[in-house]
Amino acid sequence: MTIQFSRKPMAALSVSLPRAESAFVPGLDPAVSEAAIERSACARLISAGTAMDGAASAPSPAAHPYLLLTFVALFWAGNVVLGRAISEAIPPITLNVMRWTIAFGLLMPLAWPQLAGKGQVVREHFIQLLLLAVPSTAVYNTFIYLGTRTTSAANAGLIVGTMPIAILVLAALVGEERLTARRAAGIAISFAGVVFIIARGSFTVLHELSFSSGDLFIIGSVISWAVYSILLRRFAIPLGAFALLAVLSAIGVALCIPFCAWELWHGERIVWSPGTLAAIIYVGIFPSVIATIFWNAAVAQVGAGTAGVFTNLIPIFSLILAVILLKESINAFQLVGMGLIFTAIWLVSRQTALFQPFRLDAIFNRSRKLQEG
Repeated sequence: MTIQFSRKPMAALSVSLPRAESAFVPGLDPAVSEAAIERSACARLISAGTAMDGAASAPSPAAHPYLLLTFVALFWAGNVVLGRAISEAIPPITLNVMRWTIAFGLLMPLAWPQLAGKGQVVREHFIQLLLLAVPSTAVYNTFIYLGTRTTSAANAGLIVGTMPIAILVLAALVGEERLTARRAAGIAISFAGVVFIIARGSFTVLHELSFSSGDLFIIGSVISWAVYSILLRRFAIPLGAFALLAVLSAIGVALCIPFCAWELWHGERIVWSPGTLAAIIYVGIFPSVIATIFWNAAVAQVGAGTAGVFTNLIPIFSLILAVILLKESINAFQLVGMGLIFTAIWLVSRQTALFQPFRLDAIFNRSRKLQEG
């Protein structure tokens, strides 16, 4: 059954994100020039996260795209908060293995039509796929789950919210983005916000460098996703969105299994309960698969630039969920840090006409040619 979206006009969200900011969302990579878009037809989903040639053919829920994008941000925030909630019940690497094993099983019915006859493509691009899987399906969520063992879900969500800035910094360092004065100011303010959060607003913590290891793991996850995003835009792998995610899921699980075995061998244990089981099912389904489908469907309607705006809801949802589900308190230093981070994102997102809205048709058309070839 084919469900078509209504073509009725919608109120436009007049915010133009820099391409690097949109890129942090799993599977999207709008932070490139038009020439790079042509070169990067596989910039489509992980996340991690996250490349949407599959957006045109993805199952399209009959809902307003802004509602879908709101749910995407909620699902990704839920991943961080639940990682904290079950941090003592299941080892972090084991949780990551279970997450992507579930996701792989659910993705295969969608991925198989895109993978059929693509064995040679996977073999030829295996090194690139491996390089993509390491920072995304293998490292990113593992670091999230390691970090939430010793830091609050609120802190983790706020730090994860700096991904657009991290991608912009890395893109500038490798020469793929121009660093304007406005962007430099945004980066500096974002850095100040993160430092304020991990220091808990205390200059003593800064002086003694006594940061929480959990905060550092969350920062590592952000850097990992930024690396993935830069690599994604450089590789042109002719696979559909779901095929790419399924392959990366399988590679990520294979990479993590030895570390999972080591984790369990050294005394880590799963404390089974209805809550633990529900959390495992949630992270395997909602932030991994359903968020992907919703994201693809929404981006096909409103574009990646507009969709990227909704990723700014992740830290907000993380704070709300942490208070409701984990009874965490919101502290003044978190509100100050959040204000600095949002100010930074606003600064780097208000670009001149040089930064045109991201056009999915460039990826769709190019990716069709790649798959036909």
